[in-house]
Amino acid sequence: MSKNEICEKIIEILDDIIGVRIEANDDLKLNGIDSLSIVNLIVGVEEEFKIIFSDDDLNPDILKTIYDIACLVEKHL
Repeated sequence: MSKNEICEKIIEILDDIIGVRIEANDDLKLNGIDSLSIVNLIVGVEEEFKIIFSDDDLNPDILKTIYDIACLVEKHL
């Protein structure tokens, strides 16, 4: 699965959670994504891709965009 395909799937998951489409390189916090939505997104991503992130993976200073999350997903696939 390509990184673009991963991004699209994550965008769909987030859209289901908040009802707004955010592009892969948009800053999540600047687009009003709160911590609860991020938690729901991470859970959705883990379920979708059948992976489990470690606590070290979930650094909010690193996971600022959907693309950042896609890179993390790719690392676990």
